[in-house]
Amino acid sequence: MNTFIKAESSLTARHRHAQGTSAEMSWAIVVKMWALALAAGLLTVPSIVASAATIYDGAGPIDNSGNWNNGIPSTVGNPGTVNFAGDAGNGSLRNGTYFITQSAGTLYTSFGGIGLSAGNWVLDGGSVLAQNNDLTLSSSQTFTQNSGTVQAGADDFFVTSGASYVLNNGTLTVGDDASFTGGSITINGGTFTSDVFNSNVGSFTITGGTLNVNTLGNTSGSQDGGFTMNFNGGATTVTGSFGLFGDTTPNAVVFGGNQTGSLTAAGLVGTVNGTMDWLPGSLMAMTITGNTTWAETEWTADRMFFDGDSGSDLGLTWADVINPSVGFNSGGGTYFDWDGGTNTLALVTVPEPASLAAVGLFGLLGLGRLRRYRNRMSDTRRRAVSEGLQVEVVER
Repeated sequence: MNTFIKAESSLTARHRHAQGTSAEMSWAIVVKMWALALAAGLLTVPSIVASAATIYDGAGPIDNSGNWNNGIPSTVGNPGTVNFAGDAGNGSLRNGTYFITQSAGTLYTSFGGIGLSAGNWVLDGGSVLAQNNDLTLSSSQTFTQNSGTVQAGADDFFVTSGASYVLNNGTLTVGDDASFTGGSITINGGTFTSDVFNSNVGSFTITGGTLNVNTLGNTSGSQDGGFTMNFNGGATTVTGSFGLFGDTTPNAVVFGGNQTGSLTAAGLVGTVNGTMDWLPGSLMAMTITGNTTWAETEWTADRMFFDGDSGSDLGLTWADVINPSVGFNSGGGTYFDWDGGTNTLALVTVPEPASLAAVGLFGLLGLGRLRRYRNRMSDTRRRAVSEGLQVEVVER
C-alpha cells in the first residue's frame, strides 16, 4: 500500500475547484458542438453490421438448406449453430464448407469419407462421427475441439493442404492412421488416440493432454519426410516405435515450452534422417524403453542438439553434457540428466548460488526502502498539520 500526502491552503483548494468547474464547462461545449455537427451531416457514425446466423434443427443432412432456419452456414457472414438434443441420424454429416459452432447433438455418417474444406468448425459439445470412414480437413479448414467427441471410427484422419486441427479438451479417436501431411495438429488438452500417427510434411505440437498411439512419426524409409514435431508438455505414449525416417527431407523433433511433459516409446528408428533439439528451459523427458544407449548414440552422432547446436558445434562430449559440473554452461548449471535405469533423458537447469543470494539481497534492500519511505511520509504529514494546511491522505 502506498501513502501520499496532499497538503494545500484553503485558497489553493478554491482555485482547484474553479479549475474543475471550468473543465466541466469546456467539455460540455465540445459535446454540444459535436452534436450540432452530427445533426448537420458533417459527421457520420460508422454503422455496425451484425452477422446473420442460422440454426440447425437436427432433422437430417447438414447440406440440406431445409434443415437450417436461415440457409446452409457456408460463409463467414452466415455462421451456423448446432445445439440440439439427440442424434441427427446416419448421413447427417456431409462433405462441404461450413462455419459451425456445435455445442450439443450427434452428427455422423457410416458411408463414404467425410471432407471438410475452407471452413471453420468449433466443437464445444456433442459428437462428430465419421464412423468406419475417413475424416479429412483440407484447404485452410480449421477445426477447434473444446469438448465433445470426434471419431474416424476404423479409418483415417487427415489434416492436409494448410488445414489445422486443435484439441483443447474432449476426445479424438482414430481407428487407423492419423496424419498431418501439409497441415497442423495441436494438442493442448484432452485425449488423442490413434493406431498410427505420422506425416511427410507439416507440423505437430503438444503442450498438454494425452497422445496415445502405436507408432509415431515415420517408421519406414518409404516416406519423404520434412515434418516438425514440437513436444512442449503433455504425455505422449507410443507402444511401438518412434520413427524419424525421411527419404528426401530431414525430420525435426523439438523439445521446448515450459510445461512438464513426457515422450515414452518402446523403440527409436530412422534417426539418420532426423534431429532432436532441446531448447533451454524445456521440462520434457524422453524415454525409449527398449534401448539403453539411444541418447548417447544420438548425441555422439551429432543428431541431438542443445538450442540448435550439436556436440561438435559446442565441443562437448556425452560425458560433458551429463556432468552437472560441466554441462552446457561454463561451470555447470544446465545439463542432461540421464537415468540409465529407465533410459530417460531430461534437461536440467539449476539456479546458480549467486542468483539465489541476489534475490535475498534485493528483498532486504526493498524492505529498507519501504521503511524509509513510510518515515518520510509521517514527517511530511506532521509538518503540514503544524503549518495549518489541509491534509488529505490518499491510500493506493
